[in-house]
Amino acid sequence: MVKRFAELIGFHLNAVERLTVSETSLLDERKTSELREQFIAVLGHDLRNPLTSNRGGSKDAPGGTAQP
Repeated sequence: MVKRFAELIGFHLNAVERLTVSETSLLDERKTSELREQFIAVLGHDLRNPLTSNRGGSKDAPGGTAQP
């Protein structure tokens, strides 16, 4: 009976550890997904407005001038 109780405790400890690992992995995936979505939004915006991006980049470049 003591052996079964020890096995049960071990099983639950293992389950808690697996749950913690799964939750951590899920949080990492959510963060990665959020960053990916932000990147795609910025990229999509820049692809729709390439002239604005080029003007801004040329204005920031050393010796560059932006034309209206």
